[in-house]
Amino acid sequence: MFKSSIVSFVFDDGYEGIYTDIKPIFDIKNIVGCIAIISDYLNSPTYMSRSQCLELQNKGWEIMGHTKTHPHLTTLTKKEIKYELQKSKTDLEENNLIITNLVYPYHDYNKMVRKIAKDYYCSARRGYTKINNFPLDLYSLNSILIDNPKDLSRTLKFVDTIKDTVGWAIFYMHYCLSEEFPTITLQDKINNLINVINYIQTKNIQILTIKKTLERIFNV
Repeated sequence: MFKSSIVSFVFDDGYEGIYTDIKPIFDIKNIVGCIAIISDYLNSPTYMSRSQCLELQNKGWEIMGHTKTHPHLTTLTKKEIKYELQKSKTDLEENNLIITNLVYPYHDYNKMVRKIAKDYYCSARRGYTKINNFPLDLYSLNSILIDNPKDLSRTLKFVDTIKDTVGWAIFYMHYCLSEEFPTITLQDKINNLINVINYIQTKNIQILTIKKTLERIFNV
């Protein structure tokens, strides 16, 4: 069981705004998060650079694998899946980034994807809009999308739930404009994120990276 309730924040895809807009908020709040990096997009326009990732890593943020090109993994052959997962990890590690855990693109995985992921990563995150309790399925970690400010009350209920049940909530965000939510601005997402963080901190719930959470659970 968890000794205390935990929240982790993951920012998918590695958009540069995570560094320019999200990092200052986390600095003020004295917390850190996780960034899922698509290795082929590192140093590309609108995405984070190697130096930005290294700076955040040195501050305690976790850099996670998010494949090489962000495909639907279940549409690929075994060889192609292995290439996406292995090459992404080695490419990021060649940039001195420490890669321990994975985020499945589009939450798309099956038994073969899980099996290959186990060869290279300590855990893998999916969606599913649920909190995590024991027993943990390390290659199907649940996460909760917080892109839409209209879902704030639901998000805060998840915080209440992990406080009451001593669980682990992984909240994730895409810090970009979205066709799915065309009226939501980046400032809307920032305001929503601040509201969530403030509520978590009023509940005295720890905010940790996925790597630190797993280290704490398994005493490694």
